[in-house]
Amino acid sequence: MDTREQEISSVVVNGEQWVEVEAATLASAGPHDKVYSLDRREGAIRFGDGAHGRQPPAGANITVTYRHGSGKAGDCLTVISVSSTWPFTTHRYVVGVNNQGFQVRFIGSAIEQPSGEMRPRYFYGQLLTESDFSDEQNYLLGKHRRHNKFLHHHGVAQGLELQGKENSVVISPGYAIDCCGRELILNEAIEVKIQDLESPLYVTIEHTEKETHDVPALDGSSKSASRIEDCVLAYVVSEPERCDALTIGRLVLGTSGWQVDTTFKPPRSV
Repeated sequence: MDTREQEISSVVVNGEQWVEVEAATLASAGPHDKVYSLDRREGAIRFGDGAHGRQPPAGANITVTYRHGSGKAGDCLTVISVSSTWPFTTHRYVVGVNNQGFQVRFIGSAIEQPSGEMRPRYFYGQLLTESDFSDEQNYLLGKHRRHNKFLHHHGVAQGLELQGKENSVVISPGYAIDCCGRELILNEAIEVKIQDLESPLYVTIEHTEKETHDVPALDGSSKSASRIEDCVLAYVVSEPERCDALTIGRLVLGTSGWQVDTTFKPPRSV
């Protein structure tokens, strides 16, 4: 049942109201304790497993009451009760509420397929390790990069203009997205020396990272990096680079040095 926009006010099992407790309390409850926990973010009710918290008997009738609004002036108080038989099937209901009333829509059998994408769920008293914070960063980075990759396309979004010189090329500050959805951020102009005389040459940038800001480890015997900094690696090559790098321009050798080939159009991010 999708209950995230509702407030669950009671859970009744075979006519007897059970008590809501925190997830940590449910995990330590006795086998006969008639308790349940509620994940308000997901709208999910969780009973015990029979060892930690009692599990409703097979065939038990369970009624969940949802309360929407406060009933005060200018607000709407709506109470909805939904009953089902334990153990629950995969049937789901969508409950829509507005100031005109409510509607309960049965959506039949449903299949829930995990995506494999998980973010940490924090709770009071939890013991956290470095992997918990790394998992959260990776989850958010993954969402952000997928958004860039599939909704904005790879390419130059702003700046990153080229100026050819006698034996180098200057890249102006700018912002781009590579084909993996990673951001390429150049905050100040850089000059790349050119050793090769073969023409044409392609100016390429790619995303790299470096560990920085060393701090003492817990035992004081060594130091570890406390930050990871996004970097841009810029270079020139004789052929357009592989897909995880971004080619932003082409250079041709003229009488006065390297010149930007204005007929070459780098991909643009939208």
